Amino acid sequence: VPRVRRIEEIMKAMIVPGIFFEEMGFRYFGPLDGHNIEILVATLRNIAKLKGPKLLHIVTKKGKGYTSAEEDPETFHSSPRFIPQQGKIIVSSQQSYTDVFSRAIVKLARNNSKIAALTAAMCKGTGLENFKQAFPKRFFDVGIAEQHLVSFAGGLAKQGLKPIVCLYSTFMQRAYDQIIEDILLQEIEAVFIVDRAGIVGEDGPTHHGLFDIACIRHLPNTVIICPKDSGELEKSLEFAVSYKGVSFIRFPKQQAWVCPKASSQKFELGKAEVLENGKDFAIIALGSMVEKVWNLKDKFHKEDVYPILINARFARPLDAALLKEIAARTNLIFTVEEGVLEGGFGSAVLEFYQAQGMLAGLTVVRLGIDSQFVTFGKRDVLLDEVGLSENKIFSRIMQEKEKHKSQLWQK
Repeated sequence: VPRVRRIEEIMKAMIVPGIFFEEMGFRYFGPLDGHNIEILVATLRNIAKLKGPKLLHIVTKKGKGYTSAEEDPETFHSSPRFIPQQGKIIVSSQQSYTDVFSRAIVKLARNNSKIAALTAAMCKGTGLENFKQAFPKRFFDVGIAEQHLVSFAGGLAKQGLKPIVCLYSTFMQRAYDQIIEDILLQEIEAVFIVDRAGIVGEDGPTHHGLFDIACIRHLPNTVIICPKDSGELEKSLEFAVSYKGVSFIRFPKQQAWVCPKASSQKFELGKAEVLENGKDFAIIALGSMVEKVWNLKDKFHKEDVYPILINARFARPLDAALLKEIAARTNLIFTVEEGVLEGGFGSAVLEFYQAQGMLAGLTVVRLGIDSQFVTFGKRDVLLDEVGLSENKIFSRIMQEKEKHKSQLWQK
């Protein structure tokens, strides 16, 4: 009899909604049509009078009421501009960094059967739609489960594959423990694509990717690459796929820049790039900020100011030889990064000079984002508010130059 009763309870739990919750002590109500506001309001008013824990089960449909969104909920989850009458997305004529990555990973995977791409319910957002179509057996979407995403990547690597883990900067934080336990401690090879790094815009404080460098930089055996433009992103991915370790490639949500100055320098681990050999002071820009600093070049020249412009390329490891060379040429150094200052790239530069005993007489000014949750708004507007627009960067550098002019020297 007990066995029959147990089978009866199991069958009942499978058929009757809410049994699971009632066994935990909840009073279960539903499921209700989440789009019927009148019924929802009445139900909420009634159950609010009841004592004890209550659970209201509501069923909704993503994009309800707009046919295009109902048929393609992923595209319209965080849609760009579109034509409402047609449900047609307005596609930009310029490619984004995500577009560049999307093309590059497919190209590499055609010649490397060990490459596998993984995402956590963000296939389109991370640019993996083309990879999914081209290599369906090497594509894995684990759903909204970043922790499992990283652990699963570790398992694939143990079986000889080269996992490329694609996620947004802000969501990578969820898998911090798995990055340590299931990737780094296992001494395996993996690539992390950190999309939406920096200010993302209208999605606001939950989606800005401000903390990734500070979260990862102190972890052993990690490489953090911050490409300056589209070409360097492609080179970064090529490097990361061949690298015998764990690398992170971060880039922002914006149109991909193409640096007017072609690079002849080989892409090597921990090697920065000198874009302009000036004399007055040095500006070491990281990732997306290289474009901002490059665009200020002529503005500096009009003020008879000729800085040394450097593309850092790597937030970890630093180019130790170049940092020493710069400190021997000037005693005023600026770092510019699109991320939180505390624990960021500028802090790494300061730590390097301190460890080398070179801080005496040397001024390092860090430009970046203060420890805060940045609000909603257009990317350009928010960059200006946090002091990282071209005008704000120029003004800050000129102010600091004036403030320290009595101590400045160059060689």
